[in-house]
Amino acid sequence: MCDLTNDYVKKKYDKMTHYEFNRWFNKRALYEDYVQIHKSLEYHLKGLEFTDCLEVGCGPGTWTRFLMLSQPTAIFTLVDISKEMLNQASILDNYRVVSILSSFKDFKPSKDYDFFFSSRAIEYMTDKELVIKKIMNCLRMNSYGFIITKNPNSFGRRLHRFLGLKTKLLHTHQICNKELIKLLKKNESIETWSYPCAVSIVPFFKLHKLNFWLWKKIHNKQLNWFLELFTECYIVKFSK
Repeated sequence: MCDLTNDYVKKKYDKMTHYEFNRWFNKRALYEDYVQIHKSLEYHLKGLEFTDCLEVGCGPGTWTRFLMLSQPTAIFTLVDISKEMLNQASILDNYRVVSILSSFKDFKPSKDYDFFFSSRAIEYMTDKELVIKKIMNCLRMNSYGFIITKNPNSFGRRLHRFLGLKTKLLHTHQICNKELIKLLKKNESIETWSYPCAVSIVPFFKLHKLNFWLWKKIHNKQLNWFLELFTECYIVKFSK
């Protein structure tokens, strides 16, 4: 099997029309994940203030709009490898937003930022240490960041591997919570915290009400080996 490359990711996302609708609102199960992530961000953004946000892998701007509402005066730099995704995010074109077509590896920041955000993009980048080092280099002192990413150690993913089911190439470079935190601490992060972001109780079955009940119970609890089993994607918060 070929390895995951920037060019592969770019071509995949350049072909995705109506991405936001198809990713989050086309099916009940997708919408339930959207609600959990939305409410998780709402919870973790409380009390946080920033003026310059760097978002990597913004896609069509689903979470950018939410971040902009939470910080009405902040400036946003959006970096995405896909021209199609940036075109779909064009509703965000205003004086507060700068859009840059680039891989994160090739991105050359023109300033330092006080907040970093990325949702479901780091898993497409193969050299995680290089990515984390660059994130920290983009941030000024006394800054914060949020990374949301898929959890490879959920019970569902473990069962998937145990059954020998094929994994899509896009999903072959997911990073677990412990490894991500380890890299952040190695690269100047002063503090790190990790929490469930979207949960599922029973693999392959979307028990919507039960899943949301569990989310309400554990979304504000720091991840451990047990909570990881039910966590489909997690959020890591870090400071510099």
